[in-house]
Amino acid sequence: MKCMKKIYKKSVYKGLLVLGLLLTIQLVLGKGLTFSEKYEWNYDVDPSATIELSNYDCDVVIESSNSNKVQFVIYVDAQAKEQADIDILNNYLESLSFPARRDQVRLETTFWDNRSSNSSFGKNVIKMKLKNGKQIKLSEFKVRATLHIPETCQFDLGSKYSKIEMGNIQNLKLNSYDDKIYGKNAPGEVDIEAKYSNLEFGIFGPTELDIYDSDFTAEKTEDLKIISKYGEINVNQAGKVDLEGYDDNMTFKTTGDFELKTKYSDLKCDKTGNLTLEIYDSNLEIDEIGDLRMTESKYSSYKFGLAGAVKISSTYDDDFSFEKVVSFKANSSKYSEFTMNSLLNSFTILEGYDDNVKIYNTSASFTYFDMNSKYANVILNTSKTAQLKIDWNTKYGKIVLDESEFKTKIMIKDNSEYQYVGFKGTESETMPYIKVRGYDVKMNLNN
Repeated sequence: MKCMKKIYKKSVYKGLLVLGLLLTIQLVLGKGLTFSEKYEWNYDVDPSATIELSNYDCDVVIESSNSNKVQFVIYVDAQAKEQADIDILNNYLESLSFPARRDQVRLETTFWDNRSSNSSFGKNVIKMKLKNGKQIKLSEFKVRATLHIPETCQFDLGSKYSKIEMGNIQNLKLNSYDDKIYGKNAPGEVDIEAKYSNLEFGIFGPTELDIYDSDFTAEKTEDLKIISKYGEINVNQAGKVDLEGYDDNMTFKTTGDFELKTKYSDLKCDKTGNLTLEIYDSNLEIDEIGDLRMTESKYSSYKFGLAGAVKISSTYDDDFSFEKVVSFKANSSKYSEFTMNSLLNSFTILEGYDDNVKIYNTSASFTYFDMNSKYANVILNTSKTAQLKIDWNTKYGKIVLDESEFKTKIMIKDNSEYQYVGFKGTESETMPYIKVRGYDVKMNLNN
């Protein structure tokens, strides 16, 4: 009986050894045949040649120099169960060539017509149809590339699902989809289209940018034209900026003249030249601007430091804050608020409705305050030493002032009619004045 037990134990032990060996063999065979190789192409070109690269799911390092040569290297790492699949892939890449002339080279990392991948029972199967029509099966496939080009060339890059590192290039044309691209400088012309991408660059020449749900960062650009939706834009220094946006976050340090048309966006900037705006439900914060021209604004907030001449065609339910403004004029305003720490020259609202105006200081060069409005509330502080004329004619409403400082010429308070004309100092045709017309306007005048 003991002998039978020993025989049984030995049989189980041998069975486990055989099973383990079979599993090991299966794992080894399952991993398949490995393949690692690089393929290189070299071309002589003109310094200003156009170099095109079509790239898909392949990380690329692009370096530039003063050499008039193009060197393109593709690195392939793959695994396959069948040696025949590796041989087909290797033979195809060894015989692969690209269209090339001295003035133009066209390269690509996509050497297949289609590629699909699926997993079954933990095994990965990659089916690939090469551009020569042959089909192969792989269990693993990775590709990366390096490209050396003349720094003075025109570089056209189309890329998807990749990481790109780029050196200095004279002129750049880029079409990117879901990439991460890190570049240095392109002092010539730059044209970029991007979706779902992260783009970081150094110094650009004149630049056109069309982005969707992408991040764009640059140290410096010359004139910059941008179309953006759901973008994150960060530029340290730019020339003239023309930006049409939607739901963007934008940060600039300094720019030239800036034209902005946007909705649901945020902008922060230290300093711009003249500013032209068409805005809807957005927030702008700029420390210093030149003159401001606004065609239309609704539901927005503005925080400005220093501003030149401000001219607004239409504002609706907006909030304006100025540290110092030279002059202000709004053709039409409703439900808006204007706060100015210092007004240098003049303030005008031609047609207002339910606005709030707060002007805490006026300078020695103050010339006039002119408003035609309904249901407005105004706080206006003028210099105690300033000469001033008041011409007030409204239905309902009132002006609160220190009557002892003014010589009254007309004072009428009769039911709805409220009229006051008076002056402080020596009356003259050129003296600073306050003129108010409208309905139910209230002003506190402190001087």
